[in-house]
Amino acid sequence: MLRNKGIIYSFLNENRFKIFILISLLIFGCILGIIVANSIDNNMKVQLIEYIDANNKIVVQENYVVDNYSIMKTTLINVLVYIGTILILGCSIIFSPLIYLAIVHKGFSIGFCISFLIMLLGNVKGSIYALISILVPNLILIIGIIYISILWINFARNILKNRNLYGIKNKIYSCLIITGIACVILLGVLIPIELFTNNVLDNYIRII
Repeated sequence: MLRNKGIIYSFLNENRFKIFILISLLIFGCILGIIVANSIDNNMKVQLIEYIDANNKIVVQENYVVDNYSIMKTTLINVLVYIGTILILGCSIIFSPLIYLAIVHKGFSIGFCISFLIMLLGNVKGSIYALISILVPNLILIIGIIYISILWINFARNILKNRNLYGIKNKIYSCLIITGIACVILLGVLIPIELFTNNVLDNYIRII
């Protein structure tokens, strides 16, 4: 237990500047998403509102049941695509800086969705909906993404410092194994949360 705490502390201490940068970029993306959501064209806004409202009516009128399999499949694909993108970018010295852009994109999507939900449902209902559907699942995902991003950013930097082919091969195998373990843990935590929050939202939509 103490050894695990030491490993976590060591990781946080060694990468505190990178963590600060990634969190700052995430917040920047969120702010950008909120600004864009509040400045979209009225016609586009009306179309999006009508689309979401129509889906909510279907849920209520047709006694819609949450498809847990679809939720699990969607969560699995989203996580694997996102982490796979970071992995591919991190394998290249040239493209590794684009990992930072991927973090901005993640923040943008969170900020946009939260802002639009609040616009659609009002401050109280929209905030509750956003908290359940966006913030809770994404908080877990963000922790995993930041950890894996730092892992591959460090790998790209090590390639520059160490040109030894054998050393690079060992390092990439190590990073791949750690990424795989992190993915399994992340999905093991995220899928039950997604299933729970979507069932909660199903009941919440019927009420609102």
